[in-house]
Amino acid sequence: MFKITLKKGFHVIDEINADLDGDSYPDKIYIASSQEEMMELQILIFKNNKGSFSLWAKNDSSPILGEKEYKKTVTKGNYFTLEYTRDLEDKYNIYNYLTFKLRDNNFILHKFSQETYDAKANKKLPIKAWNENNFGIINFNTTTYEFLDHLK
Repeated sequence: MFKITLKKGFHVIDEINADLDGDSYPDKIYIASSQEEMMELQILIFKNNKGSFSLWAKNDSSPILGEKEYKKTVTKGNYFTLEYTRDLEDKYNIYNYLTFKLRDNNFILHKFSQETYDAKANKKLPIKAWNENNFGIINFNTTTYEFLDHLK
């Protein structure tokens, strides 16, 4: 087994096994959270080198604010999507999808999309989506809450 070093006060809330680089060995993604609700999640990705794991990438200040917002991680090929929700002022329920792609052995932001439900008006608002054409090449480790907030 290998050692996972988490930020102080953090614990693993999800572990995903997926072959992100297509070498037939399942890599690992760990999602870690603090007990404090408004702390960013820590996300660690470990590459499987034929049974020996090494840290591949990490984000210590992800845009997801705590275990309460995080829903799940979905993988497909060399992509993975972090799904999370955010409720604003008891008026809007926002479903966020943050997709990363492995390119040249680095994870980069591929797409960010939001589905918003207006609870007061009882209706879905148009889906908003941004991709590399909008924001350029953004590395996994530098994708933060502040960065995504400026896209809007």
